[in-house]
Amino acid sequence: MAKNWEDAQLNEKKFWKEIYLDQNPKDNVYQIAKNEDLISFTKQVCERHEIKIENFSDKVLIDIGCGPFGIIKGLSLIDKDQNINIKKIFGIDPLMDFFKKNIGILKEDEHLELINSQGEKIPLKDQIADYIFSSNVLDHCHDPEKVISEADRVLKDSGEFFCSVHVVYPSLSIIAPFLKYVDKNHPKHFTEKFFLNILKTKFRNIKVTYRAKMFEDHPKFKFSNIISNKNILRGIKRFLSHYILYTVYFSCKK
Repeated sequence: MAKNWEDAQLNEKKFWKEIYLDQNPKDNVYQIAKNEDLISFTKQVCERHEIKIENFSDKVLIDIGCGPFGIIKGLSLIDKDQNINIKKIFGIDPLMDFFKKNIGILKEDEHLELINSQGEKIPLKDQIADYIFSSNVLDHCHDPEKVISEADRVLKDSGEFFCSVHVVYPSLSIIAPFLKYVDKNHPKHFTEKFFLNILKTKFRNIKVTYRAKMFEDHPKFKFSNIISNKNILRGIKRFLSHYILYTVYFSCKK
């Protein structure tokens, strides 16, 4: 259960500890990501936002709420292989110090800076970024509107903001306030319309580029896998999420 943002952050830390630090993890659905998985995830995010990775050449990128790898690790691997020459990447997450110390997938260098910060107050100057990503983050935030406002502030006038978020099907929006009692990593649950409306306060050109059902990205959430899940109750909750949530991808320009 996540009564508030602070509880959700504690649960988020436990989630990553179980995957990367526990000797005998209780969850057999999420596993340690390999380099090819991280590259595939990055390419998928870019494809769904309808942006080519080659466009990042000599550009400044920000990944808000990147977690232990975000799209950053995949981009660094692709850049190394294809010589994209990304100018600078900033990874921002309120648990970044924990990720750097305990998981260590991301390593800072002259092109990558990792910042321990909430998205509501990004410690970067105005109009610094060409592209900003926020993948499955806004529904984890304490104040999604402030995060979007900050994204607008640090984004150049010619830049683009790409965000994806888990949202509740409109027909089930009435139960959204109660989902935090069963979904311990999310303090709040919203509809696609909610995010569209707050994005409109800062961006003129907003396009929904993709909608993904939960089973599309998480086939192990299917009913047939409940029994094989080490935590049966968790397996049932994940199965039911298919009927409550989907992921929407927004591409936004000023």
